[in-house]
Amino acid sequence: MKLDTIVVESLHVIKTKSLPRNFDVAPRNHHSLSYRIKGDNTLYFENTEITSNAHTLTFVPMGKSYNHHIITPSEQIVAHFTAKENNDDRIENFTLPLHHDMEYLFYSLYNQWELGQKENDLQCMSIFYNILALIAKTIVTSDNSKSKLLYDSVAYMHAHYREIDFNITKLYEQTYITPAYYRRLFNEVYKCSPIKYLKNLRLNYAKQLLRSGYYTITEVAELSGFSASTYFSYEFKKMTGYTPSEYQSSGRHNTR
Repeated sequence: MKLDTIVVESLHVIKTKSLPRNFDVAPRNHHSLSYRIKGDNTLYFENTEITSNAHTLTFVPMGKSYNHHIITPSEQIVAHFTAKENNDDRIENFTLPLHHDMEYLFYSLYNQWELGQKENDLQCMSIFYNILALIAKTIVTSDNSKSKLLYDSVAYMHAHYREIDFNITKLYEQTYITPAYYRRLFNEVYKCSPIKYLKNLRLNYAKQLLRSGYYTITEVAELSGFSASTYFSYEFKKMTGYTPSEYQSSGRHNTR
């Protein structure tokens, strides 16, 4: 679907939480665009599978059936919508750049919807158009020939980044290109190095664990893929300006 020219006719927003299970989804009379807050999921359709993890954006067109395997407890915000032009029948993920406003926009969309819950609410429509514009402008899809070369390796990274023994060299095994060219191509597509992208995945996941309040700093470091809590604390403060314990206790993450 050509997102930069789409005309939205109706919009409905929900927030869902799901426990692990496997089920079939029948064709529906609306499109869906979901932002996954947490959880690991796989969609199976037409001999194809798409993996969806935290911070993944997934588009499912109307009339599309698929099998949904929820691997770990999941939470997401979903926009169900209809549009004047329905010219796309592909389920696809959108890869988010290192720095993006998508999470903020989806939370804003959901909060605004909860206030009015009207299909044609102008403020909801405005936020949703901002989401579509951001996708059209900055997000790389699997259609891009250069991103196609990286797609499998980036999907592999999203599936394994929480493992302590995972490192960038394992990405090269998922492609048929040299490490030097891989790094150059990755920088061109994602505007950062593979190491920085991996570090960002781990730190964002660490934020989720810290928000829960269930884990010690050492446990958060280990669960998010860092082999040493001191290194984790150093990188976390460099990214957020807070130590992990300050972030956990200050309520900084509750400002939205």
